[in-house]
Amino acid sequence: MTELVTTLSDYQFEIAARTSMGPKLVSLLKYPNVRLYQGILPQVMTDRLNCAKAYLDVNRGMKDIKVIRQFLKSGKPVLAFNNTMSMAGNDQYLVFANDQVEKMIDWIRTID
Repeated sequence: MTELVTTLSDYQFEIAARTSMGPKLVSLLKYPNVRLYQGILPQVMTDRLNCAKAYLDVNRGMKDIKVIRQFLKSGKPVLAFNNTMSMAGNDQYLVFANDQVEKMIDWIRTID
């Protein structure tokens, strides 16, 4: 995640969780293009998803599949790596090889 945040410094990353976040995620706050939402409320989550241009499914831990499905219904892309993907079989769900961070970065740059 750090490589995405630092390389794409002109993009805003909003990271949300229904619970508190661990030190690894909290450490990303040192970057001005990162905003964390800990203990996010459902309506705020919906608002943030509606504003997002893409969803990065790059968390290796537990995930809320309902949120990812909700985002996919919007027709906007979900990007993941092989080792973080939580679903497949959807045209908007794009999976990159674990070593293709640059390819994902290039793809993100095509989003307006």
